[in-house]
Amino acid sequence: MAFTVTLYQFQKRKNSTLQPTALQGVELSCELKQPTSYKDPVFTFFVEAGFEWNYLKWDSWYYFITDVVSVRNNIFEVHCKLDVLATYKTEIGATSAFVLYDTTANTEIVDSRLSQKTTAVHSVSEALLDYGIGYTVMLGIVGDDSVSVWGVTPYQASQLLNSINDWMDDKLNFEIPSGGYSFNDWDDAVNDVIEFVVQFFRQFIATGKAPDCIKSAVLLPVPASQFGGSSATIYLGEYDTKHNGQKIAQNAVANSNVSVSIPWQASDWRRNDNYTKIYVGLPYIGVVSYPASQLIGYTSLNVNYRITVNGGITCTVSAGGQRLGLYTGNCASNFMVGASNINPMQGMGAVVGGGGSAIGVAAAASGAAAAAVGVAGIIGMINAVQQLPTCVGGVGGGAGADGWQVTCVVVYHDTTVDPSSVAAAIGTPTMAVKTIGTLSGFVQTKEASVNASCYEDVRTEINSLMDGGFFYE
Repeated sequence: MAFTVTLYQFQKRKNSTLQPTALQGVELSCELKQPTSYKDPVFTFFVEAGFEWNYLKWDSWYYFITDVVSVRNNIFEVHCKLDVLATYKTEIGATSAFVLYDTTANTEIVDSRLSQKTTAVHSVSEALLDYGIGYTVMLGIVGDDSVSVWGVTPYQASQLLNSINDWMDDKLNFEIPSGGYSFNDWDDAVNDVIEFVVQFFRQFIATGKAPDCIKSAVLLPVPASQFGGSSATIYLGEYDTKHNGQKIAQNAVANSNVSVSIPWQASDWRRNDNYTKIYVGLPYIGVVSYPASQLIGYTSLNVNYRITVNGGITCTVSAGGQRLGLYTGNCASNFMVGASNINPMQGMGAVVGGGGSAIGVAAAASGAAAAAVGVAGIIGMINAVQQLPTCVGGVGGGAGADGWQVTCVVVYHDTTVDPSSVAAAIGTPTMAVKTIGTLSGFVQTKEASVNASCYEDVRTEINSLMDGGFFYE
């Protein structure tokens, strides 16, 4: 039986729904070889000029020409294979399926098919906490009326005990009664000694206990003005140092807040983990890392610091109002203020001993002799007094950090090719149910099932081609 088919010289991909247009074809009469399969038919043609086509349409079916056999005298047997995608393009387009990949632009889903570069690229942004420049020595001092915290500069701290040394130097120049001193009578001798003792020991007692009134001393890399308070004269117990300091509440804190930008290097799914790593350097705390997946969509991090008078740090890191981390640290280092191992108050034993001797002698001898014994005790005690050395410690420990710079570092491992460059060939991740007819170009489905009036093996082939990836065009 003879019938007419349309022949094409046509370029298309094997896994494509592309159909030729009528203007491209040539209609020729042919016969079916007997017996033959409708899926893989063999047509017989009489063509004088030779057979030059590679594609065929029979009724509504499209076929790839797989082989041409010259039989004799311009008679050709043309072997064909059903092009299931072109033949059932309408049914495929109407199919709703779970689409793994298509050519729709993708910025959110990681494409694990692409290789990753070994070489990393770093980007850095910085922001400075507003703590100013300078150091403060926080002194816990027992004063004349209370226990207080004082903020002073390192130089001022060193001068507190030096002021005692200066006073001691002055008092050691007092005229001391000696063996050549002339007493008119017993009453004059006692009065002179008592007056000297009262004048000298009123301050001497105060200065002797003054170093013990400094209960703590730490060095902070923050100016005292950050903690508030007011300027006042510092007392070490009853001793007036004549130096001023910043009197600070014991619960005072120095606050600072800063925003540091996240220097993203990608604007698509490569912002995610494995491709992007985010590290934040926090002063006096260290370096912490955050999953990039948690920060996608944010452009900056907010860093808040709270510092107590003893150097304790509480740091909060947040993004978009959501807390990412709460950290603690300490920026204090020891600030050494020492007294000598000779406590001037220990000399009071000599006074008491001398006084007792004087009383004993007074009971048995002249007043002049008794007075001489008391004065000798005072002289012995004064000669035993040594200077009060002070030692100012340098910046060490936590206070040795590199300032108040907050640093955000993004480490980026790019893909070997730009993700959009492969969309035409293998698509980009979609992972959604779509109607195939709304798409174009490469499409790959998962468990597709086409609703078509066809042979079962044809339906199976269509589903397999769709799941393996095809071109809807």
